[in-house]
Amino acid sequence: GTFNENNTWQEATCALLYSCSLKGFLRPRMEYEERFIMKDENMIKKIIMMMSAAVAMLCVQAATTYTETIDGIKWTYTILPNNEVEIGNSEHDPQNGPYTSSISKHTSGTITVPSRLRGLPVTSIGSGAFYDCKNLSFVNIPDGIVSMGGAVFEGCRSLKEIRLPKGLKNIGPNAFSYCDLLERIEIPEGVKNIGAGAFYNCKSLLNMKIPNSVTSIDYNAFYGCNFYEYNNQGVVLVDGWAIGYTSWVHKELELVDLRGIADSAFELCDTLRKVVTPKDIAIPGNAFHKCQNLNTVIISEGTTVVGGNAFSSCHSLIHVSLPDSLQVIGSESFYGCISLT
Repeated sequence: GTFNENNTWQEATCALLYSCSLKGFLRPRMEYEERFIMKDENMIKKIIMMMSAAVAMLCVQAATTYTETIDGIKWTYTILPNNEVEIGNSEHDPQNGPYTSSISKHTSGTITVPSRLRGLPVTSIGSGAFYDCKNLSFVNIPDGIVSMGGAVFEGCRSLKEIRLPKGLKNIGPNAFSYCDLLERIEIPEGVKNIGAGAFYNCKSLLNMKIPNSVTSIDYNAFYGCNFYEYNNQGVVLVDGWAIGYTSWVHKELELVDLRGIADSAFELCDTLRKVVTPKDIAIPGNAFHKCQNLNTVIISEGTTVVGGNAFSSCHSLIHVSLPDSLQVIGSESFYGCISLT
C-alpha cells in the first residue's frame, strides 16, 4: 500500500500471495486482494499482519502418513505433493523427542528399502527413518532415491554394510553417526554434500573414497573415524580433503595438492601464523575461524568463494591477499579481525 507523510486519505491496494509447503503435503496457495482506504500507516501494517497470520493458520495441517507391509516389514511413509514417496514418519518433530523410525526398531538382518509404495516411486528417506535400529546388519537402498535426511541411520550399531543409490545428491547430518560396526560404504558419484557428523564415530570404517562430485564437507563429518591420513605439514586428510590438523601442524601452511577443505577444518588452530590456500579451491565457512595467531593469509588464484566466517575472529590477522578470480565473500568472513586495516 501507499501512505504519504501528511497522513492524507489515499487509496491503497494490498495483495497477498501466500504459498507454502511442508514435507508430506502441499499447503494451500491463497490469493487475497482487497482495495481499501486508510489514513493510518500502523493500521495498514496491522491488517497485513492479521491477514498473514490467518493464512499461516490455514497452512498448519498435519501431514498424513501411511503404512504398508512388505516381506514382513511394516513401513511407515509419507506421500509428497509431487506424488513421490518419502520413507519415514512426517508427523515427527525431531525437536521434541527421539526420532520415530519408519520400521520396527526390532527389525534385524538384511533389508531392502522399497522402490515403490502404493504404486508411487520412493525418492527420499526422511530424517531419523532408521534411527536406533540396532539390529540391522545390511541395508540396500535402490536407485531412484535422491535425498536422505539427517540421522537416517544414527545409532544402527550392528550395521556393517550399506548400499547407497546412484543419483543420491546428499548425505544428511549425522546420517551414519554411531554406526560402530559399519565397515563398508561407497559414496556414489553425484553426491554434492556430506553433512555435519555424517560418519561421526564410525570406528570400523577403514577407508573412505570421496567422489569428484562432492563440493562441500561439513563440520566433523568424519570425527572419530580411523581412516585418516596425514601430510608432512600436520594436516589431517580424508581422500585428499583437509578435514583437520594435528598437534604438530606447521606454523606456516602452504596447502597444495588438496581436493578440498572441509568446513571448520582449521578452526581454533592457534599454531598457525601464515596460510597459503590451494589453487581453485573454495574456502568454506569457518575454515580458519578463531585462529588467534594467524597474521597472513594468501588466497590463491582460481578461488572464487570465501565462505561465511572463514577467517572471523582471527585477531592477529594483518595481511590478506585476495585473487582476481574471487567472486563471493561470505557473511562476516573477516568479522572480528581487529588488526586488519
